[in-house]
Amino acid sequence: MREFKDVLRQLRQNAGMTQAELGKKLGIAKTTVSSYELGTREPSFEMEEAIADLFNVDLLYLRGKTNITTEIVTDDAHTLIEIYKKLDAESQSRLLGYARGLEDMKKT
Repeated sequence: MREFKDVLRQLRQNAGMTQAELGKKLGIAKTTVSSYELGTREPSFEMEEAIADLFNVDLLYLRGKTNITTEIVTDDAHTLIEIYKKLDAESQSRLLGYARGLEDMKKT
């Protein structure tokens, strides 16, 4: 299995973040992020939870205990799914088109 330091680096890089940007989001110094990624320092349990929440993965994945990424479905995402299920086919298609349009706008 992988180590926390490697999982953290991969998650950060996949998100297109620098160590400084990750540190800012977590309220810690860039040097602390660097220490985590080098394996010279271990985060507290609370910091692990904050990192897992930020990247929307569970703690087992973050700790390198499993290679299966399990995205946590937030209450808002669950609500959207429930609303989508209640829509007719045409409305579902429109909603998906709207969401894809938002996604495309984010890429530019």
